[in-house]
Amino acid sequence: MGAFRSTRARGWALLFALVGLAAAIRLPATLTRGPLRGFKGFDDGVYLASVDAMRNGGDPYTELFSSQGPLFLPVLRMGDMFGAIGPRLIMLLSAGVLVAGSYVLVRRCGGQNAATVAGIAAAASLSLYSVTTGVASDGPALAFTMAAMLVASWRRPPVLARALAAGALVGAALSIKSLFVLPAGLAVGWYLLRALGLRAVSY
Repeated sequence: MGAFRSTRARGWALLFALVGLAAAIRLPATLTRGPLRGFKGFDDGVYLASVDAMRNGGDPYTELFSSQGPLFLPVLRMGDMFGAIGPRLIMLLSAGVLVAGSYVLVRRCGGQNAATVAGIAAAASLSLYSVTTGVASDGPALAFTMAAMLVASWRRPPVLARALAAGALVGAALSIKSLFVLPAGLAVGWYLLRALGLRAVSY
C-alpha cells in the first residue's frame, strides 16, 4: 500500500510539474503587452476588441459578429471578469487542460514513461503554443474535446453518467469550433463502447 501511495504521489507531482512547464513556457507571451495593446495576430486583435465591446454593453452575435461558434464570445466574456488579461488566461487554462489530459490519457494505456513524453510534447508543441497564447478559438475547443475524452475514458462512474458528461463537453467544443468535433466524437464513442463491453471495437 505504501509503495502504491508513493507511486501515486509521484504521478501527481509529475502531472503538476508538466502543467507548470506549460505555464512557464506561455507566461511571457501571455503577460507581454506590446504595440496595439499587445495584439498577437488577426484573431487576437479581433477577439480582444470584441471583449472590449462586450465590456461596454455590446451583445454577442447581435451587435458583434464572430466567425466562431456561439459559445466562444461568452467564454471570453467570462474570462474578462477576472481583468483585462482574463481572456488570455482562458487560453493558458486551456493549455493546462491539454497537457494534463495528454499525460493522463497516455498513462492509462501506455504507462508512466510514455505519459511523461506525451506531457512534455504537449507542453512544448509549437502548434499548441500558438493557439494557447494569443486569443483564438482553437485552444478552448481543444480543451473541451480533451475533457470529453478524459470523462469518457474514466472507469469509475456509470457509463450513462460518463456519456452525458462527455456529450455535454463535445457539445461545448462544437459550440466553439466544429472542426475538432469529429475526431473527439470518434474517440469518445470508442471509449464508451468499450465501457459497454463491445469488445469488437477494442481491437
